[in-house]
Amino acid sequence: MAVQERRERERAERRQLILRSARELAEAEGWEAVTTRRLADLVEYSQPVLYSHFPGKDAIVAAVAVEGFAELADELRAARLAATDPQAGAPPAGDSPTSDQQTGDPGTGGTETDERSPAGDPEATLRAVAAAYLGFARTRPALYDAMFARPIDLAFAAEDTPAPLRDAFGELRSALTPLVDDKPGEKDGKAGRDQGSGRGDRSGGDIDSRTEVFWSSLHGLVTLDRGRRLRVDQGTARLDILVDYVAGPHGHRPRAGEDGGPRSGPPAPSRP
Repeated sequence: MAVQERRERERAERRQLILRSARELAEAEGWEAVTTRRLADLVEYSQPVLYSHFPGKDAIVAAVAVEGFAELADELRAARLAATDPQAGAPPAGDSPTSDQQTGDPGTGGTETDERSPAGDPEATLRAVAAAYLGFARTRPALYDAMFARPIDLAFAAEDTPAPLRDAFGELRSALTPLVDDKPGEKDGKAGRDQGSGRGDRSGGDIDSRTEVFWSSLHGLVTLDRGRRLRVDQGTARLDILVDYVAGPHGHRPRAGEDGGPRSGPPAPSRP
């Protein structure tokens, strides 16, 4: 039994080495540079050994994506808990802060609680989670591509969706729920029962659909910013607008001039 356990442990370590090497190579040179031959050279195993773990590159990318969703869920959860209770929160695990994160700018990757809303406020929590999502995408572009841009054989929004994918989506939903749980048709579960039937409450839709729209908006900001299609100095303003729209009547903050002065918060740094 001890021999079998050792073999299983060594196999798990080889698998993790392959995935770590694939991630590092992709972040350095892009996914097009990741081939089974190069990975075999990097991990110092033959290609047949590599194929004993993964049938090909697509399977490696899918496994990396699952790891990414687990990490994203952890970071969104940390941001949500820190915004809800700063004493209980902790900095997200993962890469060390970039220059954008060090500024604390929520529109370009900072993860600090919104200074304009008190801790525990649902809007502040939503904003912190949104900022954590943007920061994750900005600091790990190749990993984000594996999760959202590369063709992968993973089921989304299905019964067989892997747990890490569900967990990441669940963190976005958890941040939204306090802002929508008293809208007509949602608190009593009616909209949830009507999901996909076209009969959901038109005033807000069920919580999963609202989360999908929120997620889509964040992904759109990531994609357009990475493609340099957005103004480099308006990241904070865009995040403010998105959160205001999603928060609805619960979270309207006075805009510039409505309260006698501009909205506070650090300016967004220039895109590197």
